[in-house]
Amino acid sequence: INPANQMRYEFRPDGTLHQMIASGIINLAGRWWYDYPNDRDEDPDDHGVGEIKMNKRPVCNLRMTSRAADEIIVGDDLWRLVRCSAPEV
Repeated sequence: INPANQMRYEFRPDGTLHQMIASGIINLAGRWWYDYPNDRDEDPDDHGVGEIKMNKRPVCNLRMTSRAADEIIVGDDLWRLVRCSAPEV
């Protein structure tokens, strides 16, 4: 959730970012990548780093505040991450 505008976004595993709209429509809002430190030899205090490119905006840095992955910093903004279950297929 972006606190600046209260918009919800879905970070998908394929690197796409989708904006969730009240009507249920999901719009492609950009692309992202993240290097999560998951090797056993990596520093346990390292939270990883990535980038996000939202439509019509410059590329921004992307980083988690902790490995708990409940907050993420997008550029200079702190976003709250909410885990949602995948829809049944």
